[in-house]
Amino acid sequence: MKPLLQLTFFFFIVLCLISSSESQNSVRRGGNFIRKYNLVKCPEQAQFIYRQVCNYLQSFYVRTPDDGLLSYLRGAMQEAANRIIKSILYPNDKTVNIWMVKRCMRNFQDQIDFYNNKALKEYRKCNKKCPADAGMRFTVELEKVAFRYANCIKKRREMQ
Repeated sequence: MKPLLQLTFFFFIVLCLISSSESQNSVRRGGNFIRKYNLVKCPEQAQFIYRQVCNYLQSFYVRTPDDGLLSYLRGAMQEAANRIIKSILYPNDKTVNIWMVKRCMRNFQDQIDFYNNKALKEYRKCNKKCPADAGMRFTVELEKVAFRYANCIKKRREMQ
């Protein structure tokens, strides 16, 4: 009998630990978010490196609780993509390849996540009534990040 009682007690403790960690995670997350990919629109006529870079930029995602905030986050992603794509458009005798771009942008998703989390916190703080404010801050910060990556791409091209 004693081993059965110990086993029952053990399972009870495990069940309590699992349920409390799940509730802690849901509180930390603040709700369910949807990952949205393919936020960057690629022009139909894009070819070669432009198409490769645009497709690469479509692989990044943002998390959002609803479409209200998503529209602002999508706009920020498109602006950042435009800045990065412009850095490979300048006519030059030195070409850019996709590996140069990927090397410069190796932590882009981390940067997106960091500023995305800030926007989500701000959005929750105002009870989802300020998507424009949260989205604009995300846009400004992501634009700075894109500017740094564009400069990195330009420098790599010059080093060739």
